[in-house]
Amino acid sequence: MPTRTTPSCPTVRFRSLTLIGFTFIGLTVSLRAQAPTPPAGEKAVCSTGGCSQADLESSSAIIDASAVSSSTSTICGQIGAAYGELPPAGGVIDARGVPGQSGLSLICKSNETPWSTLKTIPPATILLPVGTITMSLSWVLPNQTRLIGVGTGTTNCPLGTCYATTITNSSTTGYMLTMGSSSFCASGCTGITIENLTLTTSSTNVGGIQNQYAGQGSYVSHVGMNGVQGIGLQVTNPSSGPVYSQNSGPYSDISFNVSGGTAKTTCIQILNVGGTKGIHRITCNSGNTSAQAAIELDSSSNSVEDVLITGFQDGILIGANGIAQGNSIINVTDATPSTQDEATIYISSNYTVTDLSITGINNSCSGTGCHSYTLVDNVGQINLLATTDPNLGMYVIGSNSAGFAFGRFTTSPSAPSWTVGSLAPSPKSPCTRGSIYSNTGGSPGSLWVCALLSGVATWQVVLASE
Repeated sequence: MPTRTTPSCPTVRFRSLTLIGFTFIGLTVSLRAQAPTPPAGEKAVCSTGGCSQADLESSSAIIDASAVSSSTSTICGQIGAAYGELPPAGGVIDARGVPGQSGLSLICKSNETPWSTLKTIPPATILLPVGTITMSLSWVLPNQTRLIGVGTGTTNCPLGTCYATTITNSSTTGYMLTMGSSSFCASGCTGITIENLTLTTSSTNVGGIQNQYAGQGSYVSHVGMNGVQGIGLQVTNPSSGPVYSQNSGPYSDISFNVSGGTAKTTCIQILNVGGTKGIHRITCNSGNTSAQAAIELDSSSNSVEDVLITGFQDGILIGANGIAQGNSIINVTDATPSTQDEATIYISSNYTVTDLSITGINNSCSGTGCHSYTLVDNVGQINLLATTDPNLGMYVIGSNSAGFAFGRFTTSPSAPSWTVGSLAPSPKSPCTRGSIYSNTGGSPGSLWVCALLSGVATWQVVLASE
């Protein structure tokens, strides 16, 4: 009978890691999280043979903010105190239990943010509670900070009950949440995210979220904005120096709702930042058309996809405040219930706009146009009325390679275009002056142009068949 041997297993040694305030049914355990730097040869998990100093690893930590001692008893103070329990490598601060603890408040003091008293700020994921958090100062998120709520009130609805994390302000000006700053990360921030929460305000001077400093790995997702009469989300760069917010995004699943709106009200603006990961699945709703534009695209190499717009003077305004080159706009629905000012898509001539691709525009409300125009192109002097072009399959602007004219193509019959068919057009067939028709059948002509003849736009042969 063969001898059975027991395989050898490596010796595993664990660093100590204890957590604060885990609550079980009938039992609450309140412990202090510790993750001290281990002595030489020790690490979180170390196999037989020991570990070199280079192999040392820090353990992550989960800190229950409701169980941490704080001098303010506010959610800002509790989160700030919980930072003191994190190891240098950072961890998770769970503030979801704060409102359930006796004496703890969701109102931050007038001079208080979660980071206002901290000298060193390790990376952290902050889990916010159900309820309304009231701030007085703008929250400037440090480098590698993730701010995560439980939902917007419409997305987290198990068994029919919806839960929301709401942040509101009492006297804030500027933006409620700012992603990074020059003091937090002089060479640019990374990994700053805002997710699953709603921002509300009654002040006309307040914007929602601004990103000037956060780049790679930084994004906004599943965020609602209610009553914001400034700019809901602005992605831009400091007035001078590097463009830190390049490569940020995507900015997705954002719902913007304001009952009134002013001339400064804008759902989203991308200004002078080329190459973000785009904005996707956006709903922009304003109660009237005094708000200038739902989306202002004043940057290059960006994408805008899956947008629903209601009640702005313009739907998407391009190139009004900055150069806009190499952008794409896909799937935009204009749902304003009656004819409004200007256009679903408005291409400004204030700054250079080239290499723009627009596809899938719907400007139709119960058979009538929403905005007066589906598209206004001030560069090419082309206007597509909602009455004749409620739907636009494609509109493309190329480069100004000739020095005096731009390449342009559209599927709209209301603008000059290039059409292909196997039959020659009838001289009486309706056409738009300047359009070109290629007859693949050849006879009686291969190339036709729509030109005025006795004051009427008609097809005329340019190149006869051989």
